[in-house]
Amino acid sequence: MSDVRRNDRMAAIRLSGHQRLWPWPVATCTGMLTPMVTIGSLVLNVADVERASAFWRQALGYRPSPENPAVLVPDGGAGPALALDEDDRTHLDLRAANAAEQRAEVARLVALGARQVDWEYPEDADFVVLADTEGNLFCVINANPDE
Repeated sequence: MSDVRRNDRMAAIRLSGHQRLWPWPVATCTGMLTPMVTIGSLVLNVADVERASAFWRQALGYRPSPENPAVLVPDGGAGPALALDEDDRTHLDLRAANAAEQRAEVARLVALGARQVDWEYPEDADFVVLADTEGNLFCVINANPDE
């Protein structure tokens, strides 16, 4: 057994004694994949987009996106966006770099305990809706659908 596999197995044994499971791979060479997604945005359900936008811009120092004023982005450009929506549920949008990474991430997240949700997708959907282990919905988005 390689040192990496032995270390991975020992970590699992130590953690199992505490009734805890390690939620991410100890080492990538054990066959488990490391995350390829980042939080692209938090979609926040609001009653009044303008009022919520004024509050969150001041609270976070964000500014409206030039493409969509209901999406607030960090002034410095680094960090997740905050999408204000009167119709959608509050959820995370996770971004994958391309379709291949999106498929791999969906498979990895399902293996971790997420489940695919029965959803009516538009024909050109660039997202997959999943539910976490607590039933919270989130999306895995292909950030490069034209690729």
